[in-house]
Amino acid sequence: METATLQLLAELDATEGWPAERWAAILERIAKLFLCSEKLSASQVELFDSVLGRLIDHVDTPSLARLSQKISETKWALPLVSRRLAFDEDESVWSPVLKSRSIAQGVLLEVIESCGLAHYLAIASRHSIDPSLSDTLIRRGPAAVHQALAENRGAQMSEAGWARLAELAQTDPKIAESVDRRNDIPVATKRGSP
Repeated sequence: METATLQLLAELDATEGWPAERWAAILERIAKLFLCSEKLSASQVELFDSVLGRLIDHVDTPSLARLSQKISETKWALPLVSRRLAFDEDESVWSPVLKSRSIAQGVLLEVIESCGLAHYLAIASRHSIDPSLSDTLIRRGPAAVHQALAENRGAQMSEAGWARLAELAQTDPKIAESVDRRNDIPVATKRGSP
């Protein structure tokens, strides 16, 4: 399998002169094949990740946006592709993949460390958020991000994260209102809030 993978990747690299439309059509077909597969081994997922990762460097933004949307809906994790899409310059490309359930936690943390408000808000609106992500967003983000986390019932937070949100709620009525509506806030933190 590894030899076949290397051979396929070498063939892809040898086709540099193709127009973007041809690359996009190939990307679309391979993504469709990947998304239609019900059972994949780890090596097969890795192969799709490598091939799609090579193809995305040759296509236009609309093609990347469609791929990002499709990838965000799959259960399979494609680490190379997800990382590349997460750091794209266009919001239509990075936004869907940042909300994907299959994107690696490490990639999300990298995005928080190196990107801006729009990325923070996309991550803060995910279906579920791990406490380490929430804490990092609270530490780095402005009031709009704190508000989004306080409103997101899928956002889990550490005690330190809750304490910081309760502290911020003392000076921001919108955050205070959202925090008050949460029933998962620790009792000790709730007692300390206004």
